[in-house]
Amino acid sequence: MNNLLFIPFGVPILFFDFLVDLLYFWRNNFRVDLQEIIIPKDKSYVSHSSIKELLAVGEKYIENKIKSTSTSLFVRQFRRRFDVNRNIQFLIFGQFVPRGGSKGDADIKSRQTTYKSLRTQDLEKVRQEEIQSLDDTEQLANSKHMLQQFNQMKKILMNFSFKDKGKVILSTEINWDVIDELRKERKIIMVLRDLNIDEYIFLDLPEIDIYDAAAVKETPLPLQLCIQEKLEWRERFAQKISITRLDYMLKVLRIFWDGKQTISKPEAFRGKIKRMLKDERQQASAAGGLKRGQSSSSLGSMAMTGS
Repeated sequence: MNNLLFIPFGVPILFFDFLVDLLYFWRNNFRVDLQEIIIPKDKSYVSHSSIKELLAVGEKYIENKIKSTSTSLFVRQFRRRFDVNRNIQFLIFGQFVPRGGSKGDADIKSRQTTYKSLRTQDLEKVRQEEIQSLDDTEQLANSKHMLQQFNQMKKILMNFSFKDKGKVILSTEINWDVIDELRKERKIIMVLRDLNIDEYIFLDLPEIDIYDAAAVKETPLPLQLCIQEKLEWRERFAQKISITRLDYMLKVLRIFWDGKQTISKPEAFRGKIKRMLKDERQQASAAGGLKRGQSSSSLGSMAMTGS
């Protein structure tokens, strides 16, 4: 019965569908009012150390039971951590501007060279140190890197922010959990797929810079493959974090799940944030004083030894 119906009606229906498809694609290919729905993928340049820095800051907020904060405050914190102002000064003026302004004679004395010995070898060593200090290629690259990392961090913070009643808010617990889950993804996949788990557990990972190609080449082949896989994963990890938009996800969730979803207001944690930042400044100043004291004592011991 089906064959009898297909012979008179099936072929004409298929031919009619073919014509309709041609008409549809022809009309849409020549439309000029179509909106672009393909979002270009920008390569992320955020380093793994910067992501770990973001995790460390978020963990400190969680330890102090601060559930949310304003995005602008987080940006200001990372502006200080990446020393943005001084790095911009170096790119513009070719040197760092003293924090307290010009120091006159004291600043001139700091640039004077004291020769402890007039032997030819010692003079040559001092001269090489002077030449090396005048070469600012390394500092120039470092300043560019720090500014690039700060810009990448701003993009991540804006993508991780929630917009609520005209305010841009960061939920510290949600942000930390999302990054932590993405960070654990590689090892979870390894376990689920049973990808040489025993070999990975007993693999001896030496303390080497995995970004140093020459040092990695000297390691055994299994370790080289492991390092290569880890570097590739870190690149994918940074890319995922850079394109994750939590506010968009929240809007989609609100469409499917009715109810009132609220985010803690940053104003409720303003006092805790001030106390936490004050403690950080005090610890930093104490650490700086300790370092200065150690350097002074070492300098004094050197002077006593020389006398």
